[in-house]
Amino acid sequence: MSTIETAGALIPGQIDTPLDVRSRVAALTDVADIANPVLGGIFYCVETGKHYKITALKNKVIGALTVADAAVDTYEELPLTCAAQTALIVQQVMNNPTLLAFFAYLIETAAGGGGTAGAVPATAYTYPANVASSRLTLICPEEKYFAGDPEDFDPETYAWSDDDKLSVEVRSGGILVSTDVSSFDGVSIGQQPFAFQCAGFRIGVGLEGGVTGDLTVDYKRGSSIVKTETVNFTGYHVPQYFTRPPGIGAWQLQIDGSVVDAEYWDGSAWQDFPAGGLTAAYAGFYIRAKSEPVFPALACWSNNGADGDPFFYLT
Repeated sequence: MSTIETAGALIPGQIDTPLDVRSRVAALTDVADIANPVLGGIFYCVETGKHYKITALKNKVIGALTVADAAVDTYEELPLTCAAQTALIVQQVMNNPTLLAFFAYLIETAAGGGGTAGAVPATAYTYPANVASSRLTLICPEEKYFAGDPEDFDPETYAWSDDDKLSVEVRSGGILVSTDVSSFDGVSIGQQPFAFQCAGFRIGVGLEGGVTGDLTVDYKRGSSIVKTETVNFTGYHVPQYFTRPPGIGAWQLQIDGSVVDAEYWDGSAWQDFPAGGLTAAYAGFYIRAKSEPVFPALACWSNNGADGDPFFYLT
C-alpha cells in the first residue's frame, strides 16, 4: 500500500469539507453508499448528530465483479462522553416525575449514621434539670365550624372563609388562666383569633400562675363556644418532634436566627447532630432542640449556611 508523505498538514480548499469523504454522511441510509469503507472507521451522521464506528465489512457487487469488504456491513453508535451521559441523565430525571418521586422516596427512607429514618421516639421527652414550662401546646381544630346555621349546610363540602376565625380560652377550675396565644400559619407568627390557615397547626398558650392539672380549653367563634376539650397539663411543654425533609446539603436547626444544638432520634436513643449538620442520609429522622427556646420562636433549616423557609417551633 502506497503512502503519501507531507511536511505539513493537509487542508481542504473549501469550507465545511471533511478531509476524508467517508467520515460524514447526511443520513444513516447513506451508510451503504460509503465508498471504500475501512473497518474501525468513524463517521458522523448529520441527521442524528451522532458519531458511529464501523464494526464489520461485507462484499459489494460493482459492475460484473463482487468486491470483498467494499461496503459497510454493521456499525454502532459511539458511547457518549461522561459529560454528555451526565447531562442526558439529569435531563431525563428532571422531566420524569415518576423518577423524581422514587428518588425522593429513597432519600426519605435512607438510613444515616446507623439509625432508622422515621423511627418515632419511644422515650419521653427529657428536659434539662429543673426546667418547667408555663406554655401549653394545643392543636388548632380542623373541624369546619361556621357562624349561624345556613340552610342546606353540608359539612363535607363547606369551606372556611377568610373571616372564619377561632379564639382560645383556657380555664382551671372555672378561672381563666390563658394569656398570650400564638400560632404559625406557614408565613408568620400570629396571635388569636386564628384564621382557617391554622387548622391542624400547633398553637402555644401562655398560662398564668404556673397552673397544672386538668384544664378546660374552649375554642370560640366570637362569643360562641364551638368546641370544648380537657387537657392534663403537667407543667412541662408538650414536645413537637419533626423530621429532616429530603434534600441535599448539610442541614442545621436554626431558631430565631441562631443555630442551636440539636439531636436526632436513631431508633433507640437521641444522638447529637454530626459535625456540619444532617446530610440527606438523615432525611426522615426525628429531631429536636437540646434546650427549650423562648416562645414564640421562629425556626428554620439552615442548608450549608443558607436559611430555608421558617416554621413555628414548639420544642
